[in-house]
Amino acid sequence: MNQRQKGEICNRVRAEVRERSGGVCEVRRCCGGAFAVNQAHIIGRKQIDWKTTANDLLDSCADCHNWMDRTIEGIRFKRSLVQDGIASHLKRNAEAVVTIAQAIESQWCEEWD
Repeated sequence: MNQRQKGEICNRVRAEVRERSGGVCEVRRCCGGAFAVNQAHIIGRKQIDWKTTANDLLDSCADCHNWMDRTIEGIRFKRSLVQDGIASHLKRNAEAVVTIAQAIESQWCEEWD
């Protein structure tokens, strides 16, 4: 298998990532959870030594994907994902969404009281 084949994303893996993300950017470094239009490799296609899996990808908006691939901070972020794993990043994102929802709910309730 050549490098291009290893980096290719099959339809099953694309669907798995999209289902996991719900169509929302999983990176959330340049957006607040925009619509995902790309699937970003956390390990570059040239470095990957296996067929791409859902654990090698994050659903991303265009801005976050560009940030991951083209900035020093984005490259460091990808390295941290490789070290820490995607699961811990996704868990932090989910916790942040819950915190935001609770704050909005609290503010809404105060306005109605």
